[in-house]
Amino acid sequence: MTSCNELIKAPGLPVLELIFICIFGVFYIDFEVQGKYEIIAPFIALLYLFYCYLREPKQRGKIVKFIFACATVAILYQVLTIPITIRGANAVSKYLYSNFSQYLLVFFPLAFLYRTNKLATANQIKIIVGVIIITAIALIQVALKFAAINPDILHSMNQEVLEDAGVTLQGFDFVYAFTFLIITCFVLIKQSDSKIIRYLSIGALIYFIHFLLKAQFALAFVTTFISCLYLYYTTTRNKGSRFFVIIGLSALIFLIPYILERLIDLTQDLNVLNVRLKEIYDSISGNHAEDSDMQARFDLYWKCIVAFFNSPITGNKYLPFNGHSTFLLAFAYLGIFGGMLICWMFYKGSKFVQAILGNDQYVYFKPLMCQIILMGLTNPIQSTPSNFIMLFFISPLLIKRCVK
Repeated sequence: MTSCNELIKAPGLPVLELIFICIFGVFYIDFEVQGKYEIIAPFIALLYLFYCYLREPKQRGKIVKFIFACATVAILYQVLTIPITIRGANAVSKYLYSNFSQYLLVFFPLAFLYRTNKLATANQIKIIVGVIIITAIALIQVALKFAAINPDILHSMNQEVLEDAGVTLQGFDFVYAFTFLIITCFVLIKQSDSKIIRYLSIGALIYFIHFLLKAQFALAFVTTFISCLYLYYTTTRNKGSRFFVIIGLSALIFLIPYILERLIDLTQDLNVLNVRLKEIYDSISGNHAEDSDMQARFDLYWKCIVAFFNSPITGNKYLPFNGHSTFLLAFAYLGIFGGMLICWMFYKGSKFVQAILGNDQYVYFKPLMCQIILMGLTNPIQSTPSNFIMLFFISPLLIKRCVK
């Protein structure tokens, strides 16, 4: 952990830069703000990267490579696919800009992490984390009010349903971001040497899990559970217990149908979550209905895999289905080279975080990368920016400053 003396000696972020980071952090979290400024936000991000380019000579090569990689992915989408989701005048340029901006915003928080870790004082870090977390909690309160009226609204990505509820098209994708905070809270509870941070983390953990239950995102529960198990596996001090963890996981696999049956009984009041658990149970037990939502998802994932193997080099110009913006869909559209470029970008992003955290603290970041990989196989990735303000900024910043 960064010592108190190092924090005292930190020169501090310029006031305008501090304000900018806080405002942009709110943009990442608040889906309504995203809807209003999604066109101009990438331009502002590029201006900040240019500012970092001028102020950080040692990082200039990484900044250029990062922008070039985002542009390359956007060009690959432009050349290899058809912009079926964008119509009207200037559809081609809009499609290019849309793909570039999405991947730019995925990795842009790394710039915040570098500058904040290098310059920010302890009080400035508290302000940044506080503003973003308070914004997230305020959104939770808004979301829970919607859920009180319509329990299914949080889970719905149907445009008409969201518009009737007065919600912008981005919907409640920010729910996924809280899975990273849940994992981070487990890290802080176990590894922080501050009792205050531990108590705050326990309270936040309970609150976030409560919200995730209300949101009824079943797959988010599954991926978070696996990532937390991975956290235990990689950080346990008793290395000999790893064997028992493996045995326990093996036993858990056989117990999953029984556990699901009990969870189904306990979630009768949570309509969507209850239905999802039933669908997972039916899929595992071989009794799934062909028209279930879960089965439809697995069909889409399988179609993406088949599409990739049908054209593994050049990808597919058009796919007659919505692949849910997963990693699988990226490989299906762009082929092996485009898909591997995206994987390389995530790998370099994780190595950038490792350089900041160091090897001892990086072990606590690995479960977060595990989470984004698991989520990327089942849920939208580049279209959910709220994930990445947590993955590449808030979570590693908390690990850097609070883990002993």
